Amino acid sequence: MCTIDPQNNARLNILERKPPRGGKCGVLPSILMFKEFADRAESVISASDRKLELDKAYLTLIGAVFSNIENIPREQYKTPHDVIKFENYHRILDILSRLKIACLENSRDEAKKRYRDHRRHYVVRCLGRPLEKLSTFFEGIESLISSGMKPDVVGYRLEYSKTELRKCIKEYPGKEVKKGLEKLYRRVERDVTEELGLLQVVWGSMQEAFIEQLRHFKTLMDQCYPGSNITLEFSIEDVLEYFGSISQSR
Repeated sequence: MCTIDPQNNARLNILERKPPRGGKCGVLPSILMFKEFADRAESVISASDRKLELDKAYLTLIGAVFSNIENIPREQYKTPHDVIKFENYHRILDILSRLKIACLENSRDEAKKRYRDHRRHYVVRCLGRPLEKLSTFFEGIESLISSGMKPDVVGYRLEYSKTELRKCIKEYPGKEVKKGLEKLYRRVERDVTEELGLLQVVWGSMQEAFIEQLRHFKTLMDQCYPGSNITLEFSIEDVLEYFGSISQSR
């Protein structure tokens, strides 16, 4: 028999259940409890005259699950906080998408939004500035342009001359870039729970963010050094090969 009472111990149990301290966090026990409850309730009660009562219970329990995800202590696990959140919001999104419960459609949409937001935050923080000197160089250029300098005049500034740009570019041959990406992949492997199947999704997001940076650099080079034929020592096609070979070799 499936008992429904949103005011009973179910919500409290969900809020109190925590994964073991240390190591990767993975899926929170509260999500597994919600799934177990929903599977049982849908098979027993969903078509009965207690449907309204069941919907109220769902809304109470999903609120407790969201609260549980949001309130995980940062210092409790080795897993980065954004990873804990995007992994668990992804899991609850998967559950809600499968169940197709009408009263939880807004919760499903919110879970999708939070999953994507926290995954994006993790990618940005983890990727950082992989081409540090080039990033600093182009940020300086953008600052000049923002202050009113025309792009095609920037190269006449000594610190942003073609010679200085070429020096920065030489700091990042393709071989070194690939080494940096291999180090990045090892970090993502440590952070992301492999069993949830999100490692390659995150790695794909890293690839998109990295290529976006390269395209931004190219746009600035085309604007500020027209006709110079200055390019990075690796291409976007090279980067695609780096990302693909790294993920396939692990």
